[in-house]
Order: sequence, then structure tokens, then C-alpha cells
Amino acid sequence: MKSKIYGLILSMVCAMGLSAQVVITDSIPSVRGYDVKLTTNRTEKNGHNVYIIGFEGGVPYCLDSAVFKKGVAEFKSKKVVPCGIYAFALNSNSRPFANFILNQQNKFTVDIKDENSSEFQKVTVTGSDENSLFFDFIYNTPNDLKEISRKRMNLLETMPDAFVTKYIMAAYGADPQRLQNSRSQQELTNTFLKVTDLSEPRMLYTPIRVPSMVELPIDKEEITECAAIIEYVDDIVSRCQAQNIRNFIISRLFKTLDTHNPDYDPAMVYLYDHFDHSWIEEGSERRIERKINNLKKIIPGAQIPELVSHDIN
Repeated sequence: MKSKIYGLILSMVCAMGLSAQVVITDSIPSVRGYDVKLTTNRTEKNGHNVYIIGFEGGVPYCLDSAVFKKGVAEFKSKKVVPCGIYAFALNSNSRPFANFILNQQNKFTVDIKDENSSEFQKVTVTGSDENSLFFDFIYNTPNDLKEISRKRMNLLETMPDAFVTKYIMAAYGADPQRLQNSRSQQELTNTFLKVTDLSEPRMLYTPIRVPSMVELPIDKEEITECAAIIEYVDDIVSRCQAQNIRNFIISRLFKTLDTHNPDYDPAMVYLYDHFDHSWIEEGSERRIERKINNLKKIIPGAQIPELVSHDIN
């Protein structure tokens, strides 16, 4: 009974995730349908659910679910989904155990062998050259910074325009030790912007957590002057050539400024006035326009309207 209830809860979570997935537009590279098989030699997984997890700005959502039958779980759909990095997960609370690329090669099989009954160790893929390269890099590269750097550079020289190359450059492009020792949000942001191709729309649909990398360093008090915040925001947004990434980041920056000190209101007005409004969620246009118009009357430098007195007292 407990397992049935647990399975029902997971199905509800997955259903909620399906309703919250990415809204596809003409500017977002997408693929119509997919047929992805996951095979394993772990017989105890038969009858258990397995999930495909999608990402938007690093934030996960549940795309699909299947049940292991005789060591095979098949995910099959005709819906249009964004191209990007997806992941398999055994339940909604566990960490994904294998990422994969869903692109124009949308029919393939991922085989995961467990060689010591403690964790998945051997991963192979058939039907997708891009995923073969991807899995080779992840599972067959020694945990050595020099070797990782060598393989990255090899991909960059031989396949500079491939999505697999752009993702690996972003995900493995920063020295992990340096990032761990960094205490500056500005340094983290600059590292992210340096290694990530923000002209590639598919980069938004990966596990890379865009919000955490471009959040404003206000809480850490690295920047306190509004003029410096505007300069910081302008620098970030100007680097985002892909419209969907640009919209995503502007929306997050605007919401951050909206919940902080009113001294930062000029930065909100700057965002609204200097960039197109395609980042505004449908139905919120008039509310935000009224908010900005009201802010313009009271931000530093604005002319105070005349005060009207109805009697001499």
C-alpha cells in the first residue's frame, strides 16, 4: 500500500512538472517528439518508475515517466520539446544518474550497466553520435584537470559549433578549485559569462544554474551604489545574444531588484526603459508599466509634483 501511495504522489509531481514545462516559441530550437529507451541489467528495477528530467535555467522539471519492464524503460512522445540536456532520475527526490542530449537525433537507446551492484558505472548509447561523444567525455575521461582540458580543446578544434562542445565548454570550462575558493559573486558571474556561449539558445535548457550565476551581488554587499548596479546589469544583459536567455536573465534581475532596497529602483527603471519588453510574462504588462510609471515620479532625480493644500491650515 505504501509503495502504491508513493507511486501516486510521484505521478502527481510528474504531472505538475509536465504542466510547468517550457513554452516553445519560434526562437527556441526544438524537436518534435522523441523515442528514448533506457536499458539496465539491474533486475530489481523491474516494475519501478524512472523519469526524464528537463531543465530551464538549471531549474528541473519532470518531462516524462516510464516503467522498467524486463530491464527496459521506453519514453515515447510526439510533443514538441526544447533541444537541450535532459537527465534520467529514479524518483523525484534523487539526483539524476545520467544526463543526455535531446537534439535532432531524437531516437536512441542508453544502456547502463551496473558492474558492482553499488552504482551505475558503464554507459553506452546507440543511435546518437552526439550522445556517444557526450558519454565518452563524461564516463571515460580521468578525473584530471589536464586531461579534461585536453579533451575540451580537442572538441573545440574539431567541432566548435556542435551543441555538445558548447555545453562541455560551459559545464567543465571553469577550474572547480578556483570556483570553490571564490567568495565574490562578481567573480563567479564573470567566470560563467566567460565559459558559456550565450548566443546558443539551447544553453538555457541544461543543468547549468543560470540564476545562481547571474544573481546580483547585493546581499553580499559587493555592490551598494545604484549606478554600479546599473553598470553591472548592463554588462550582463549585453552579453546575452540569445533572446530566450536574455529574457530569462532580465526577468530574474528585475524580480531581484523588486524585492530589495527602494534605493535600487532606478536600476529597475533602467531595465524597463533600455531593453525590449519580451521578457515580461503575458498578462503582467500593464501592471509592470504602472509600477514603472509610478517609480519614475519618486526615484532620485525626479521632479516632485506640486503639493496641493485645500485650506490654509
